[in-house]
Amino acid sequence: MSATDIQDLSQIDGTRGSGPTDAVGSVSSFTEPYNPARAQEHVRGRVAILLIIALLVMVATLSLVGLAGAQACWDHPGHCAAIKGSMEAIKLVLDTGLTAIVGLVGAVTGFYFGAKSGVAADSAG
Repeated sequence: MSATDIQDLSQIDGTRGSGPTDAVGSVSSFTEPYNPARAQEHVRGRVAILLIIALLVMVATLSLVGLAGAQACWDHPGHCAAIKGSMEAIKLVLDTGLTAIVGLVGAVTGFYFGAKSGVAADSAG
């Protein structure tokens, strides 16, 4: 490696790099300090979307299973006793799982809008 192959990266076009220049193609040396608010908003949005998707999937699944059970009982009245056991299981899932997911969605929504109103109050006052 010769002396001409080594280049001082602190200099741009032979001048000392002290900041952005107006020349086309120059590199700016400005950097923004890390702001965690953008990453936090991104994660909050993902969590909220995942919880809403989980809620919709659970409601759709339980609705389809309930409708299938009701249709089977309608078509074959003799099988209603067997279907009643599966309806009890659906009720148990509704009581535990759906209640928990609805609570989480409510908490995330409340936290999100509470944080937004807190930011708005801080900037106004």
